[in-house]
Amino acid sequence: MKIKIYDKELLMAVGRFAMLIGSILSIIALFNSNIISSNKVIVVIISLVLLVAYYLYKIIYIIKLNNISLKIYGSTFEIKEGNIFEQDGLKVINFNEYFDTTVDNRIIAENSLNGKYILNVLKNDATNLDNEIEKQLKEKCVEENKLRKKGKRKKYNLGEIVEYDSYLLTSLTKFTDDNRAVLSLKEYLSFLMNFWDNLDKIYANRNVNITLFGSNSLTRFTDAYEINEQDLIEIIIWSFKVSKIKFNYPTKITLVLSKELLSKINLYKVRGCIEMVYRTKTYIAGDWAGDKDAIDKLYSWKKSDFYNLDFVDAHEFHNSSNSSLYCSIRENLKIRLDGSKKFILIVGEKTNTITKGNCSYCSQYSSWHDKCLNNNTTSHKSYIQYECDYAKRNIDENNIIILYNYKTIHKDKCPDSLRTIEKHIPMITNDNYWNYKEIKDAIIN
Repeated sequence: MKIKIYDKELLMAVGRFAMLIGSILSIIALFNSNIISSNKVIVVIISLVLLVAYYLYKIIYIIKLNNISLKIYGSTFEIKEGNIFEQDGLKVINFNEYFDTTVDNRIIAENSLNGKYILNVLKNDATNLDNEIEKQLKEKCVEENKLRKKGKRKKYNLGEIVEYDSYLLTSLTKFTDDNRAVLSLKEYLSFLMNFWDNLDKIYANRNVNITLFGSNSLTRFTDAYEINEQDLIEIIIWSFKVSKIKFNYPTKITLVLSKELLSKINLYKVRGCIEMVYRTKTYIAGDWAGDKDAIDKLYSWKKSDFYNLDFVDAHEFHNSSNSSLYCSIRENLKIRLDGSKKFILIVGEKTNTITKGNCSYCSQYSSWHDKCLNNNTTSHKSYIQYECDYAKRNIDENNIIILYNYKTIHKDKCPDSLRTIEKHIPMITNDNYWNYKEIKDAIIN
């Protein structure tokens, strides 16, 4: 069964319904308290019946749920039942790191996804495909395994893509010397990030259909991680959301599942946790030039074996070039902020006066219109102002920390939107030492 009777999301939904019933009863009591007090037993019975009915309804709904559609940064991520070969748009087929095309039940099994593709779509003639693989990946060979006795010898990075007609062939698994597919969790995550990055260069605004990468062979990774189908789906969606790229055009990614696989997946749980599981990181904002010493100190504590300060840095997952358009950089900042649970602002001399990020300094800015030459709405906020305002709107205030690169707190140097935040901490003690203990307690706790 795809859902347990004590499933967390299910119980939370029932709890919210119970709160709704309580609110309705409270409103009724405000106008006529006698109705409730004189019929307590009936009210309790009706409330319990409604809760049980709602509980059973949610279970049936979850069991019958066979497709969902998620919005992720302007793109649609759909999960549904179907056959990958019958879908419109681009269809992704998994291969190994050699892009082998020999179906012999040893290198490639007949009942595998790429086996069915070669036998049924290519009619077991992969000559043209082999030529196309060689052509498209000519400059991407990372090693030639001359000791390999069966199959191809040129090896490629995981996540490489070859486009062939309406299909995208991608290298998912590594192969041992005895032609056994293996993969570690770290390699799997690397595959996903490379795959999304390469897909961004190819898809050209076309719909893309994928399968549950690794569902046949990766339920147990070589580094001892045991992953079920539910976990794989959530990892795939997570990787899409936090990948360093943002598709140039809104697109539709469809995860196509067999009826058997879908029966194991709780789509309600996928939809319910999609927004909260990704807020795990710590976002650091500040004047990276003027307050470099203070920012570097945080990172040195994080890297040190001596100090006990650890956090997942949001900036490790996304990169912006200084030459990028201001609007592109802001979008990249938004992606980082969306994945962050904590927000740390380093306040220094120029924090509240810095202007970098103001669209008026961009080459595409037009003073005559509220949109630039790229037709993007202009903003006169600096990057720091944008970060602070976004954090104030989207991150719990208890997880916002203001650190001052001073011995004392100078709220006049802090952006207006964060001056009322509770946690304001000087980074330097009166003895001219870094205020490690107080800073660590604020970040860790």
